[in-house]
Amino acid sequence: MKGTSSILLSTLSSPLCGISQSTILGNLAWAYLQQNNYSSAKKHYRVDLEVSMLDITICSF
Repeated sequence: MKGTSSILLSTLSSPLCGISQSTILGNLAWAYLQQNNYSSAKKHYRVDLEVSMLDITICSF
């Protein structure tokens, strides 16, 4: 499932779709967590936090 993350982010994160990268990464992390794949869940949650912090920084200016 390595390529799944990049495919989801590239197709669903367009402005027209209305789904943020942070939401996609959080949902993907939750799915990994439900499968007891903790290392992948942790990786996606960390990236989710980084992306959401960038969104906050960009939107605050």
